[in-house]
Amino acid sequence: MMNLLFGIVIAAFIFAALLWSLYRAVSGVGMVRVTHAAVVVLIIALMAALTLGWSIPARGLGAVLIIAGLGAVWNDTSWSRLLPMCAAGFGLAALQGLPLGAP
Repeated sequence: MMNLLFGIVIAAFIFAALLWSLYRAVSGVGMVRVTHAAVVVLIIALMAALTLGWSIPARGLGAVLIIAGLGAVWNDTSWSRLLPMCAAGFGLAALQGLPLGAP
């Protein structure tokens, strides 16, 4: 039961990170727009790769999502740095193979 609730909370943070990055990609300018647009595209691509069971592309997308998420953290200000950090954490989990159950 706790694993299910923990998974729901993590999914909510990833979805919030996706929505925040989408907002920043639309309303931002310069590198803020670019980094957040990359985060949006990579989260969606990583979710698709995980859904299809593509472990190697998912790990590659996870590595790139870490870089894009940290770039968005670098370009963002104040409390809003939390959400791109959640996206980078999602990339780290995919890089380690956690969502796929692979060692």
